[in-house]
Amino acid sequence: MQNEPIEMLTETNEDKALSSILDEAKRARREPPNERPAGVKPLEAEARVLDGRQDPKLLPDRAFAVLDAISYLRDASYSDRTIVEDFVFRSLQAGWPANADGLTEALMDRDGCMHFFNRLPLDLASCPPLTSAVTNRLLSNPSHQDMVLAKRLRFGDNDLRLLIHQASRSPKSEVSRLIPDLLKQSRDSGEWPRIQSACFFRDTDDDDEDDLIRLLDSLPMRWRKRYPDFDLLASTPEVRAAWVADLVRLASEGDNMRSALLEGILWHGSDRVDDFVMTAAAAICEASLDQGSSVLASLSAHPSSLVRLRAAALRRLRAEDPIEPDRPLPTDILDSGRRLAELAEHHHASPLTWIGDRWVEMAIESAVERAAATFTGSYEGHWREDEEPLTVKLLGDIRAALGVLEADITAVAGKRPGGRRISFSLRDRMVSKHEEGQPGTDPTASFSTDVCLIMTACRDGKVLANRATLIQVKKLKSPDALWKNSFEIVRQQLIDISKNTDAAFYMLMGPESAGRAIEMMPARLLVDYLPNRGKTVSLRREFVALASRSVAKWLTYDVVGLWTGDPNVSMVQKAAGADGRRPYLLVELEVSISSDVVD
Repeated sequence: MQNEPIEMLTETNEDKALSSILDEAKRARREPPNERPAGVKPLEAEARVLDGRQDPKLLPDRAFAVLDAISYLRDASYSDRTIVEDFVFRSLQAGWPANADGLTEALMDRDGCMHFFNRLPLDLASCPPLTSAVTNRLLSNPSHQDMVLAKRLRFGDNDLRLLIHQASRSPKSEVSRLIPDLLKQSRDSGEWPRIQSACFFRDTDDDDEDDLIRLLDSLPMRWRKRYPDFDLLASTPEVRAAWVADLVRLASEGDNMRSALLEGILWHGSDRVDDFVMTAAAAICEASLDQGSSVLASLSAHPSSLVRLRAAALRRLRAEDPIEPDRPLPTDILDSGRRLAELAEHHHASPLTWIGDRWVEMAIESAVERAAATFTGSYEGHWREDEEPLTVKLLGDIRAALGVLEADITAVAGKRPGGRRISFSLRDRMVSKHEEGQPGTDPTASFSTDVCLIMTACRDGKVLANRATLIQVKKLKSPDALWKNSFEIVRQQLIDISKNTDAAFYMLMGPESAGRAIEMMPARLLVDYLPNRGKTVSLRREFVALASRSVAKWLTYDVVGLWTGDPNVSMVQKAAGADGRRPYLLVELEVSISSDVVD
């Protein structure tokens, strides 16, 4: 019945006219137009019959066959063509929407019909059978005709969801380049395409700036660059909590907005900030338990596996540990990014050590500097303790800082060019204090030092270097509620430690002075500088400020960077000691780097 007029079982004048047009077109395809009676042109008689007819109801196949036939009758007059075309399009309009399936099938089976599209029913652009059929074509092997047709349609959310998923998997495909146009055409039809446009595609020339766009711009997205007016990752947990609270307020505008926001951030939120994405999504769910549950359930059939996994994790999270929208957010990678973002901008400079990464070198220096500042901040309450317990406390702060740094670098290693993993091991062992005072590297003799530091550098599990460093610790005292202006150095102790090795240093502890914390000075420099008389000599703080290095720079470059340290095997063995002749405090630091770039 598809090639028969709707509700017309007997042949009418209109039927005869249409059949005549089709027959004439068949002849025109096979041979030159046959001779007509004098004064009669192609379509002239048929146009006279069809002109002005009201509410004809041609089925789509026959209607498009007539349009195809007209294209072969090139010698017909423009006015007669127009009359026949108007009849066909009045027919299609009159049969809408009953002929929606037939019209969809006719469009999908014919090329070259796009110039007629604007004369077809307006609702055809969003007709589900047509958009679904075009979507299936785009997901398989789309032709140029499919791409042209797609740009004229207004796709529904389900079709767009499939197309966006396809585009995210093949970002350089024709479909991916088509998505911005499809989202723009559908943006006015609801919250879902508006949010997808903000998350998946964001045109920098887009004038549509509102609270929603600006809010979503602040969240790192998986598929596009960010253009925020502030760095959310570098902000404090409290600022991120305020951001989530704003997101929850927008979600409260309605069920459609809530579900669209939830899907948007679960789908497009960067996987490198997964904990933040999950926290924000959980806050939206908590704001409306029933709606959140239904949305999460619906996402179990989402085309993106990441969305399905995140939704499943949220369902378990909400059952076990609901997250309040205004509480401080988890740190982890967010704080990692914030801490490492605090490094100076010149970290792109050439590396200074065997580590081979200036960024990592600066990260180590920054971490140790924070630990030293923590220790110095509490020095006033602990200075009465002996140097060795103070050193153990400092080492504990440094160990914790390096542990955080290792986690930070691991968290972001795959997100920066050339990123490599690094691990730190810092162990200290206190032994009985009974063997200070004797110089030399003779294994049977003791030596004058508070701390023996053994540094081991490894790359890919292979030891590059073992170095020994001797450290004598001196603290600044405050017997009368006023800090003394100098450190007390025992001359013989200084001479003894300097005779063991040139890799011998004094660690000078005190309260913060002129922005400086713990300072390191070579023992050999002090031997040359201090007066050669008296059992005890004074090392003034003014000279220390000029001639020392901060413990952060010293540990990063002199120790970890292998600028110092005694490589002599006998010195390393003596520093490690043996039963009955160990130093008071043995510190073993191992730094291991992977040569493989983290994906």
